[in-house]
Formats: sequence, structure tokens, C-alpha cells
Amino acid sequence: MSAQRRLRHSSGLFACSRIVRFDLRKHEMEKRRLRELEKAGINPTDDEDAPWIAPEEQQRLDEAEEQRRAEREEQRQGFMKKRAEEDAVRRRKFKEFRAKQIAMSRHRKETMAEKKEETRQHRQQTSRVNFVEEVGAAEDDTSVGVGSAPVKATSHSGMQ
Repeated sequence: MSAQRRLRHSSGLFACSRIVRFDLRKHEMEKRRLRELEKAGINPTDDEDAPWIAPEEQQRLDEAEEQRRAEREEQRQGFMKKRAEEDAVRRRKFKEFRAKQIAMSRHRKETMAEKKEETRQHRQQTSRVNFVEEVGAAEDDTSVGVGSAPVKATSHSGMQ
């Protein structure tokens, strides 16, 4: 049993576990390192300690960061200006499109109103013509039997 150690129980296999070798030498070295760091006044658990940077190097890094920030701001301003121009073009095109739609709608409504008016006038004229024909036909029927009893109209076949 090289890599695993088996503990036996009366009912069979109880547990399997890996054998972990404890390295005493490594442990002692780590303890010594921590003691030396504490003597030097360095907190070994503090991960926020950044490596020391020379003031000139820090100034150069700050200037480079400021330059990158300025370039990003310039790019952002350029993008915002370009977007504003594109939005203005889109708004203008939309206004033109909407004006065309409204003009077409107005034209269609006017056309429909004209057709409706023409249809109404045509209907009125045909109804007047029909009314005049009916009145004329009625007068013809009554004029045949003047002075006597009304005469029934005869059909074309000659039968009454």
C-alpha cells in the first residue's frame, strides 16, 4: 500500500486517505521567514504592500497614465461628436420621411374625399333622372284616362 493507507474495521473497509508527508524542514523555514519579516516591521499577511518605486519612475508612470487618460478622453469626445452628427443626419432623414408620409396620407385623403363627392353627385344625378323618369311615367299613366276612370296599363303583349 504505497500511496494509500487503509484502515480496517470489523465490518470491512472503513476509510481511505492519502498519506501526506509533512516536511518539517520546509515548515521551519517558513516560520523563520515570518519571524524575520515581523522583526523588520513588515506584516506578512498584508498583501497590499506594493513594491517600492523610485519617485522619478512614479512621476514617469503618472505622466504616462495622464497621457493615456487624455488620449481616451480625446477619442471619447471624437466618438461623441461623430455620434451627434450621425444622430442629426438620422433626425433630418426621419423628418423628411415623416413629411413624405404625411403628404401622401393627406393626398390619399383628398383623393378619397373627391371620389366620395363624385360618387355622391353621380348618385344624386342618377336619382334625379330616375325620379324625373318615374314622375314622367306616372304622369303618362294618369293622362291617358283623363275625365274617366283610371285605365290600367297594358303590357306589350296586348293582354290586360
